[in-house]
Amino acid sequence: MEEYIHKNKIGGNTMNIRRQILFIYTICFIFCGVQNVQAQEPSQYKTYEGFEYSYSSSKDCIYIMKYTGTAAYVTVPAYIDGKEVRYLCDAFKNNTTIKKVELPNTLVDIGRFTECTALEEIVIPNKVKKISTYAFYGCKSLKNVQFSNGLLEIGNNSFTGCNLLKEVVIPNTVTSLGAATFSNCTTLQKVVLSKNIDSIG
Repeated sequence: MEEYIHKNKIGGNTMNIRRQILFIYTICFIFCGVQNVQAQEPSQYKTYEGFEYSYSSSKDCIYIMKYTGTAAYVTVPAYIDGKEVRYLCDAFKNNTTIKKVELPNTLVDIGRFTECTALEEIVIPNKVKKISTYAFYGCKSLKNVQFSNGLLEIGNNSFTGCNLLKEVVIPNTVTSLGAATFSNCTTLQKVVLSKNIDSIG
């Protein structure tokens, strides 16, 4: 449509074509029974290889907000746009396809993998100090967890319902173990505790 205003006379009043078209569309919506019309808002996050992410200028790093892919084996990038990836922000929560995730050593927070039902193994990066409450809750296929030597705290119910987990070795850097950390781990046979734990539950 050409960018000019074409005017014509209707009942003595001047009305441009764009206003006429808008009026016609409005009438169509009303008589077609459309009651609620909403414009879809664009995502506030950027995307990179199946990850939605945002950049924090205050911390000068990347937060991965969500994984939208369908792969069974996933590698989380250490850098995006030249910036370190440090936070996962529950990016894999409720995922049902991932079996293994390789996490970069740039991470300081891995978020939660709650109900990530196909996940079989995980290695916690060295910079992660705390495993959050319910971090691996309901990961019923999880067989192997390798903790880092930098870990200090494991939160409440963090491995509840991990039915295939048979053995866990908690490094001596851990000083706090949350309540019901391994509850309902029905096949768990051996837990090697940190020698420096001063708080349980």
